[in-house]
Amino acid sequence: MPSKLKAVVALFLSRALFAVSSAATTLLIARTLGADQNGIYASIVLIANMIAVLASFGLPVAATYTLAKGGSDDTNFLLLCYQFFGYFISAILVLGAVKLLNEDFALTTLALAGGLGFARTMNALFQGMALGKDQFIYASKVLGFVACSSLVSVFLYGYYWTPTVSGFSLISIFYAVVPSLLFLRLFHLEPKIPWVHRPLLSYGLKSYANNVIAFLVYRIDLLVIGYFLGTKALGIYSIAISIIEMLMLLTSSAMTVYFNWAAAGKSKKSSLTALVALALTQGVALCILLYSWFSESLVAFLGAEYAQLSEVLPVLALSLVVANITKVLATHYSAIGRPSLNTIASLAMLSSSIIVSVSLVPEYGLVGAAYASVFAYLVNLTVKAIQYRRLGKWESSN
Repeated sequence: MPSKLKAVVALFLSRALFAVSSAATTLLIARTLGADQNGIYASIVLIANMIAVLASFGLPVAATYTLAKGGSDDTNFLLLCYQFFGYFISAILVLGAVKLLNEDFALTTLALAGGLGFARTMNALFQGMALGKDQFIYASKVLGFVACSSLVSVFLYGYYWTPTVSGFSLISIFYAVVPSLLFLRLFHLEPKIPWVHRPLLSYGLKSYANNVIAFLVYRIDLLVIGYFLGTKALGIYSIAISIIEMLMLLTSSAMTVYFNWAAAGKSKKSSLTALVALALTQGVALCILLYSWFSESLVAFLGAEYAQLSEVLPVLALSLVVANITKVLATHYSAIGRPSLNTIASLAMLSSSIIVSVSLVPEYGLVGAAYASVFAYLVNLTVKAIQYRRLGKWESSN
């Protein structure tokens, strides 16, 4: 089997396992805690993800891009220093803002969110470095190990102990730290000077703007729901979002390998076309799954207090088809050194998402948020399609 195909298959299998186990973990936590307590847990995860995204400075994707283009290990120590600095600035800003906006947040909750944010920040960096060195098989093994272990831990904790939000949060922190330690063995961390690596920072900051905007795009509905509808509704909707995101992981394995290939200047138009066709096929298949028996079975498993999921999931399923295609184009733009195109598309998506979410959520609740999400994805795809056509014309003229 060719090495590239082997890498794609390994990543697909590991991410399929990760998607299934993550979805199962999310559902076990939701069923064990109930809608109200699950809303608090969802708030911790949301804050942690916000810290991780703001702290990244675009360094994970910059590490992948730089190393894939033949960069040396001399940047590893710099990457780690930059990331520590980014985390502390981000944690102070986010946790401080959350406490100012909502004084009811307990210090324990903020501490758990800060710890999970740090673990996920470092996990993203080390995974980006590993993928940049073409360690796809090793990354697949780590991902599979963490997926299985975390699911078993959540099940045993919920079965043998009295489960709490803090307990599940600590398990999440632990299994965000484990992959970082496993990836760390791949690298040499030696202090190198100069301390400013301009190409690395330049690409990272270009991607950073897009990543922050993209995070707001994918989380603005949760923020709006939390503000208008409360933590219980936030907990219910977060389950739907988690399931959609886990299903999206199934389509990203080929894109991960394609990124390194395109960054090294080896991609062809036919490869991109095949990737779009694959993403479209997978998206339609997953959409059909969510439209059939899945939603009703999910509500039957979780209980009547999660009944709204049967209305929300079929709507969000439409976003799978659109999002899969946009992810292919986003990966292509980043790989050819044009992450600013993704930033422009994300800004358009964010603007439309805010306007439509604020308009629909107060009146139509969670279903309104789902329709707003689908609309925002369509805006993103439209802008990216226009960009791709213009980019093709520019390349032909040059």
